[in-house]
Amino acid sequence: MICQECKKEFKAATRGRPPKYCSAKCREHARPDTERRREQRRSSYRRFYQRNREKVLEKNAQWAKSHHSKSAEYVRTYREKHLDKVREYVRSYLVQNRDAVLERKRAYHKNHPEKDREYRISHRAEGNKRARKWQAKYRAQHPEEARQKCREFYKRNPAKYLAKGQRRRTKKSNAGGAYTAEEWNALLESYGHRCLCCGRSDVKLTVDHIVPVSLGGTSNIDNIQPLCRSCNSRKRNKVIDFRGRIHAA
Repeated sequence: MICQECKKEFKAATRGRPPKYCSAKCREHARPDTERRREQRRSSYRRFYQRNREKVLEKNAQWAKSHHSKSAEYVRTYREKHLDKVREYVRSYLVQNRDAVLERKRAYHKNHPEKDREYRISHRAEGNKRARKWQAKYRAQHPEEARQKCREFYKRNPAKYLAKGQRRRTKKSNAGGAYTAEEWNALLESYGHRCLCCGRSDVKLTVDHIVPVSLGGTSNIDNIQPLCRSCNSRKRNKVIDFRGRIHAA
């Protein structure tokens, strides 16, 4: 006879009603899959998992290691189907195990500095994009707080704020280039905090591009010289290098 479930040939008893299935296992599989039966299977698996947790985890880890592509595909599919559930689990896990997670991250960064640096470089653009999106959302929801934070940052870091503005100017003109607040402070120190045009040291110094941005000048530190506001205004968009005057003096 032929089993209606597995389609294998089997020998049935000569007496009585002929069976449809070759074994009890095939007969069980052929039964309609109701919600009650599914819940029974889940409950049975949960009991088995609680009794044999270590063995199950070890077996799963071995399978994932030997079937990496299948395991990764399963994880991706599960996350797509249960995105909210996964996010909620990750958030609750981070809250409950914050110190352990931070310690693992610090240990990984310390033991794998090259991999960490490569990851940061490769994901820098994506991270900056997410940060800008979050900042725009925060500014829209809290405009006054955002303005107050900007004012406080400017008071604490005037050189950084100035460097950021100059970098934005040259980026818009496609000239490129950038300098840091440390480089600007070192430049002021090298010239004694004096204006290179008039020589005054009792005035606030501003950033001047030797080759103006409008003429294709960059914001690299080798194209920057400190001038007071009035001298910077008189220079306009001319190409004048005042650095030789200080050295000659």
